Amino acid sequence: MRDVLFTRGKDTLLLSLLNTSWGNCFIPRRKLLLFILPWLSVFLVYPAKSSAQTQPLRVSFINPGSAQESFWGDIDSLMLVAASELNIELEILHADRDHFRMIALAQELAAREQLPQYIILVNEKNAAVKMLAAFEGLPIKTLLLLNDVAPEVRHLLQQQPYWRQHLLPPLVPDNERIGFLTAQALAQQLGAGSQQVLLISGDKGTPASIARTQGAINGFRERGVEPLQVVYGHWQELRAKTQTEILLKRYPGLKGIWTANDHMAFGAIASLEEKGLRPGEDIFISSINTSNKVLDWRSQGRVSVLGGGHLLAGAEALRRIRDDSEARPWNNKIPSMFRLLVPGTEPFNLLEQRNWRALLVWYQQTSEVMH
Repeated sequence: MRDVLFTRGKDTLLLSLLNTSWGNCFIPRRKLLLFILPWLSVFLVYPAKSSAQTQPLRVSFINPGSAQESFWGDIDSLMLVAASELNIELEILHADRDHFRMIALAQELAAREQLPQYIILVNEKNAAVKMLAAFEGLPIKTLLLLNDVAPEVRHLLQQQPYWRQHLLPPLVPDNERIGFLTAQALAQQLGAGSQQVLLISGDKGTPASIARTQGAINGFRERGVEPLQVVYGHWQELRAKTQTEILLKRYPGLKGIWTANDHMAFGAIASLEEKGLRPGEDIFISSINTSNKVLDWRSQGRVSVLGGGHLLAGAEALRRIRDDSEARPWNNKIPSMFRLLVPGTEPFNLLEQRNWRALLVWYQQTSEVMH
């Protein structure tokens, strides 16, 4: 599974490559360097495993979504690339957006004879406390990804000796910030005319949804725009489409729709186009996520504002777990993975290409949190 890019020390290998003619076909050093350097950067970011890493680290991830969903499928893909480079044996279990299934998967995992050394959970619909209960007392460390438990719950857990040792710091990108940035950018698109906007949020219980929505409301208000209404599409395209049909009748002067994810943006756009309205001209759409479809629609202008980058969180979590397994100090600073995505920029291009390895290298080189 692991891609072996280099089998000798990097300096020796680079020198030997630069001095080789590869048979009768001599390759100028300048051209060879241009070929080697991108791969060398991968090697430097994901160094070869040390003698301490000869045995793969066993990590299980309970993914609350499905492998077929754009966001959760991409999380899987990036984590698998990172795992192969970090000598981690990664198991991914999917709950298919069923929080009862998430709890059941945790209980099944805890009952196994051979346990993972680390567990990664997501507090989707506030199910994490019941999942954590399944692992209490077991020799497993747990990291909460993307959605943490409430601060007061984490504080209570940290009072207990077991969780103080086995519950790692959470890894949660700044959802409020990306909500704020996308709302501000959408407000700017509206111009001097009608500034009627509404929000299609995810759900009322998931911390990321709550923070993202509050950030958007703050972003609009800072621009002097008061949202007409917040509705909850539960991350679903069909539900958002039905809601948009109703809202278009309720607010005939509507000019902007902020959505918390791409699937809900697709539903809103489908509703607009059925009514003969042009997204990006008659009504402006903002969204968050990085599926192929939403990137394509951002390039076309059907989506006017797009934020993303949190799909990197799973790979970052694995890197921190590897550091913890080697007793390295924990870096409490969370990198700003979220950003506005603009066609033609390097991260946008890498996402379009689905070049996960190069994206991880770019992220590591540009992140303010270095390992």
